[in-house]
Amino acid sequence: MKSLLLFIAIFCIMNDRVQSQNELNGWGKIYPKDESESDITFSLFIMELKQAVENKNVNFIEGIISPVIELEYDYPSKNNYKSFMEKYELRDSMNEFWPIAKKILSLGAFSKKMDDSSVFFFPSVWFSDDYNRILGEEFYMGLDSTQNYANAVNQNVKVYKGAEESSEIIGKLNYEIVKIINFDHRKFTDWYKIELKDGSMGYVKNEDLYLSMFDYFMTFKKVNGDWEMVAFERTII
Repeated sequence: MKSLLLFIAIFCIMNDRVQSQNELNGWGKIYPKDESESDITFSLFIMELKQAVENKNVNFIEGIISPVIELEYDYPSKNNYKSFMEKYELRDSMNEFWPIAKKILSLGAFSKKMDDSSVFFFPSVWFSDDYNRILGEEFYMGLDSTQNYANAVNQNVKVYKGAEESSEIIGKLNYEIVKIINFDHRKFTDWYKIELKDGSMGYVKNEDLYLSMFDYFMTFKKVNGDWEMVAFERTII
């Protein structure tokens, strides 16, 4: 029995060491904050929404889209239910809406009072100054058109040697900021090529990284007693 306990203890210690050795370092960490529990009805709604996104439940998503959902700030004529359905083919399980929504909803909500009602914005990181605090004011001015910064949306985000899950895992990120070096704001990509602070490279799945600019945000507001998605669009900075 003592030998078994000793073996388990040694295994745990060695496993912890491997985990720590595998942790990769970027420019700093951004931790998600979540204010969704400040409203019990919204908290319950988000639980349902996360499950619907996980299961790719088209009917649920269609049922919460506002008739005047904001899609593109500069093009008000496109801010409506019909344009959303044309832009995102939800019945395609591979459509970009699903990984984008899953990523955003994992990063916590920011709450704000507007017109005497609470409005919730996802992700909370979009409303923080963490990027400026860590990277410096106007950090984006030093990037070219193929670069961006992003933070890992969770603990133990896998970094691969190549852009496929069968590739070797070279380490993991825990909420770290990394540099994207294959950024293209005009199209969706399943994999980002990243650079760490020490100059080493790797690949991370899109759903595991939130971009410092030109990524998406979602906004929710209670309308006639029901929560609606009133915005699903890209950030600028």
